[in-house]
Amino acid sequence: MLRVGILPSEAQAVGCYRLIWPARALVDQGEIELIEFPRIDLEMQPHPAGAYIRGIQNMPDIDVLVMQRTTHSLVAESIPHFQRKGVAVVIDVDDDLQHLPPGHSLRRWHDPALNPEQSWRGLKRACALADVVTHSTPALGHYAPYGRGTLLHNYVPRSYLDIQRPRDGRTIGWGGLVDIHSGDLEVTHCGVSQAINDFNAKFLHVGAGDLRKGLALDDEPETTGLLEFAVYPQEIGRLDIGIAPLADNRFSRAKTPLKGMEYAALSVAWVASDLPEYAWLQGMLGVGQLCKPRSRDWFRALRRLLTDDSYREDQQMAGRAAVEEKMCIEDNAWRWAEAWDEAVANLRLAA
Repeated sequence: MLRVGILPSEAQAVGCYRLIWPARALVDQGEIELIEFPRIDLEMQPHPAGAYIRGIQNMPDIDVLVMQRTTHSLVAESIPHFQRKGVAVVIDVDDDLQHLPPGHSLRRWHDPALNPEQSWRGLKRACALADVVTHSTPALGHYAPYGRGTLLHNYVPRSYLDIQRPRDGRTIGWGGLVDIHSGDLEVTHCGVSQAINDFNAKFLHVGAGDLRKGLALDDEPETTGLLEFAVYPQEIGRLDIGIAPLADNRFSRAKTPLKGMEYAALSVAWVASDLPEYAWLQGMLGVGQLCKPRSRDWFRALRRLLTDDSYREDQQMAGRAAVEEKMCIEDNAWRWAEAWDEAVANLRLAA
């Protein structure tokens, strides 16, 4: 049985979707042995030109180590040490950190000119050394050189399907943090605001930040504020209609349509920007509306969902059913196991 250690970047959203939940599903299915957040220490050697890694301490007894958002140069340098000890290394990439748009709150943290020890260059170096690079969209495949990339789409946990919240048929909403969505809300122009005003709807922001200006809303919307991740799907479940606006740039084109998938799993009708990944999701689920960055597109999509109750309810029910059939983590965790097995095979071939 494959012995796997995982080092997610966090124990919240991205860590859960990309590593923790798939790995736990594989444990439940009897496919792997798992160590979460193993304690690993780098043994450093002082040097006048800068300390370097001499070895690894507290190495867990594992076949493969999976790491996420590996941007620090020392982590990249540690990869050959793991491999020499017979541990295959997988790097998971879920965002295009090299192409963060202006105004994004994380941009300065990953700019090599401002943060040379921990930037997108460190991530690319780690990917070049890894035995396999898993990536969440085709556009992120450029992080996986030498044909060692594996596309692993995001999926949602089956538990989302059981969440049911009271609704009024009039609530539009969005889940997210405004400071990591620079320029995204603005692509709706006045379409969301006009639909709210014309059809006596209301807006719920499940997240934090000031989105009133970005959506051109007349009034301050109800906002949950920053939430514990476990509470997030419960609040999203209060929506009748969820929006997923994205500015058309290289960063957005590499983003997964996870928000639309969450909406569908929670029986929320969704409207999104007409970008490749959301077009893919629409094809997979058979629901959802796509909009160009024009006010009239967003207004028309929301108008139909607000004024045609049967259509909105059909979208909600069909979306949930499609997620249950195709897009639950538990039914797709085998894809992670295959990628991790491939990493072990690649390491053995290179030995």
